[in-house]
Amino acid sequence: MSIDATVTGIAFLHDGKARLTLEQPDRSRCAGQSSLTVDEPPANLEILLGRAIWGGDTTIMCGEIEVGRREGYTGLRVSAVALERVKATGSGGADRRLAR
Repeated sequence: MSIDATVTGIAFLHDGKARLTLEQPDRSRCAGQSSLTVDEPPANLEILLGRAIWGGDTTIMCGEIEVGRREGYTGLRVSAVALERVKATGSGGADRRLAR
């Protein structure tokens, strides 16, 4: 249940959840999920847009900062405080493909 992807989209759903759209750097290397669902998205969730995330079956990281905890295969609980640290440090970098 590992993940290595860039957050390429965020959709806020009618049920109060949010869906992160993910793109893996090399689909032939690792299939992975194409999205993760955030049950209680913090207001600053957009900080993840264009950033690389990675992790295993329990923790999701952005750079060296733990931004969330997995809840099952596609669920994620995200920390607003951790996202502010990502923003302040530039962790996870901006994806050049989104800057075109």
